[in-house]
Amino acid sequence: MINCLMMMILSAKFVHCLFDRTFCCVACFGKCSVSVKLSLFRAYCLCFYDIGLWHNYSITIFKRMEACYNKCIKSFFRYHRHDSVTEMLRELGLQCFSVSFNDSVHKCKQRWMTSANDVVRHFASICAFHD
Repeated sequence: MINCLMMMILSAKFVHCLFDRTFCCVACFGKCSVSVKLSLFRAYCLCFYDIGLWHNYSITIFKRMEACYNKCIKSFFRYHRHDSVTEMLRELGLQCFSVSFNDSVHKCKQRWMTSANDVVRHFASICAFHD
């Protein structure tokens, strides 16, 4: 029960932060070229640094975050609500949320496992960071 509640809080925080970052970028850089927007979106909106530490998240939470990711892309790059997500991602050269999520989880695990710090490696070994 506590893990479920914690994951709901973390996902709500993720969604809130992603919307905030995206709408700040829209307000400041909405008229920039697509290449500038892509750089900004990758730098400011795709911050999944701690997502590799998440465990026991439900499919509902994952779908909520995926919907947020897609809505933010559509609003930042001025796509219409009914435009195809697949086509939009292909045109922009962005990965879908599940690929970005899994890539971030893998990178987080790799950083923990290959750390030069003995304490970090010890925690990684006991925290089930093995693939």
